[in-house]
Amino acid sequence: ARESEAEKQKRLAQEREAAEAKAQAEKEAAAKARADQEAKTRAEQDAVVTSRRSADDVIREATIKKDLCDKERCSLRDETSLVRANATLDDAQKAFDIKDFTRAEELARAALTTYETILQKPRKFALPSDVSRVSLAGDRLILNPKVKFESGTTVIVAESLPSLDELAKVLRENATTLGAVKLVGYTDSRGNDAKNLTLS
Repeated sequence: ARESEAEKQKRLAQEREAAEAKAQAEKEAAAKARADQEAKTRAEQDAVVTSRRSADDVIREATIKKDLCDKERCSLRDETSLVRANATLDDAQKAFDIKDFTRAEELARAALTTYETILQKPRKFALPSDVSRVSLAGDRLILNPKVKFESGTTVIVAESLPSLDELAKVLRENATTLGAVKLVGYTDSRGNDAKNLTLS
């Protein structure tokens, strides 16, 4: 039962064909695996780019709200929340810097929400730090030195103008917190009572 030469050649040809088919199948499987891996890598890279952009956009938006809060003096609305929002935005930037974009976006959104909430709150009345001639006593503003007029007239003396300028600044800075302003002044006891009453 020896194999004839023709049968041997046929068997070898079949084995060769099977080996070539197997090699081709392995080559195609390897190429498909490489293509799948490249597609997966591209998808992961795209996801990272999308996540980075999204985090960057939210951080930028929160920074704009922070700048608006600084301009609007949000510390006079809710200082505790403002400090927390600033710290959260700083943490978002740190997370972004270490490429934790998901966490960066999450933190930036939290800061953004806090800034927006603060901006909706009413502002508290406050004296600007560079004002020294106006003080607050309850719901009254007191000028020191007091406004003086030329005797017997309604003309304000020049030395009182800085106090009035500071009062104007206080009123402008607190315009959104004021309902109404009532200016009160009176004459001194010098001169004619009837004339003083008219001047008052």
